[in-house]
Parts: sequence; structure tokens; C-alpha cells
Amino acid sequence: MRNQALGTAVALFLCLGLALWLWFTRGDRLSAAVRYRVEPGSIDCGRVENRANNAAVVDCVAKNLKDHRPFVAISTMRGIDEMVSWGLIGNSEGEVIEIGYATGMVAERNTLLLRHCPKPVRLANSESGTLKCAPAAISASQFARILW
Repeated sequence: MRNQALGTAVALFLCLGLALWLWFTRGDRLSAAVRYRVEPGSIDCGRVENRANNAAVVDCVAKNLKDHRPFVAISTMRGIDEMVSWGLIGNSEGEVIEIGYATGMVAERNTLLLRHCPKPVRLANSESGTLKCAPAAISASQFARILW
């Protein structure tokens, strides 16, 4: 009886470990990190994929930033051998943070990077079509690495 309970506990522990490992390596960590940091009542300005027309997202972010209302927006660019996503999170005090995450053939892959946008906050479209803080970060050293 005791061995059966121990075997069940070990099996459950292994299954949980496998599920966490799969989520950590393949899950949408950026969305989870963004959701963790948004203020309650934040306006979802949307998600832009692969250089799609992001005018509505840009307008939403600009309006909410100007009015000091919390918002969130996510941009994703998928290439042949990489995927890069950026989340912008604005709060009711007019501060904005950006969180980046990339997979594939990039220097900081599978790592969440966080940076507070310099004040006064200005945003710009990058060459890849993602909305980011301006001036853009020159290197990954300007970002904090975060687990969550």
C-alpha cells in the first residue's frame, strides 16, 4: 500500500515536472509575463503578427499613453528560423515597460528581457514592424533578465 502511494506520488511529480518543462520551453512565456505585470482594468490594444497593419494598435497605445490609462500591446515577428515578440505595458502613471522574448537563432533566445522606457516616453515602429520604446535599446545589456 505504501509503495503504491509512493509510486503514485512520484508519477504525479514527474508529470508535473514534464508539463512545467514543456510550458517553460515551448509555452507563450511573453503573454504570461505581460499578464503578470498589467494593472487591473488595462486596455488590450491588441496583438500584431508579422508586420501586419498595426495602425489600430499604435493609435490605441498612443491614446492611452496620452490619457495615462493602463494598456497592453504585443507584437510578434516570425522568421524562417526565429520568432521575436515584444510586449508594451503602460500604467496609469504614464510609465511604460517593454518585455521581449525570442526563440530560434538569436543571441538571447528563450529569455524574457525587461526594460523601462526612458522618460519622456516615446514609442516607434521598428524595422520588423514591432512597436517599441524609443530610443531603442542598443544592446541586451540594457535589459533586465526576468524569470517571470
